[in-house]
Amino acid sequence: MKLIIALALVLSPFTFALETVEGAKKDIETFKNEMSVKLEKADEELKQLRDQATSKHKSAFEKAIAEYEESRGKLLKELNALKADSKEEWKTAKSRISKALDELNKKIQKTLNE
Repeated sequence: MKLIIALALVLSPFTFALETVEGAKKDIETFKNEMSVKLEKADEELKQLRDQATSKHKSAFEKAIAEYEESRGKLLKELNALKADSKEEWKTAKSRISKALDELNKKIQKTLNE
């Protein structure tokens, strides 16, 4: 009986750690899915920008589109490389990527409305 209790006490932190890792993986996947939806929206809006580029404003639109596409590419790369190495790193990465993607979408919207 003492052996069973001792094993339970020894294995308990391992089980908790495993559950924590699994929870973090689910959180990352949920976050990646949410950000993918926002990236798809950005892609649609970039297509609209390309379609709206008139000869009069073509160079300005092309410059903005190139900048936005570069930002989008960097965000996608970061999102695909995202891991839950530590709780603090995860929070920082999640916040940074989310803010950067929101900022990108705002810039695209502003350009679309010009």
